[in-house]
Amino acid sequence: MRRGDFTTTGHFIVLVGMKDGKICVHDYDSKKRSKKLWDYETLESQINNLWSFTTLF
Repeated sequence: MRRGDFTTTGHFIVLVGMKDGKICVHDYDSKKRSKKLWDYETLESQINNLWSFTTLF
């Protein structure tokens, strides 16, 4: 993440799902931010890079 709601210098978060059209995140640095549902529009300008991982069984 870029400077914004999660950091002033740079930070990693994990997007873990969707609920009611909003994004659930896991922020290892904040339980409060992890419990909040986020609009994509709020996160969009703060996103620095995105990676996607899938497990195949």
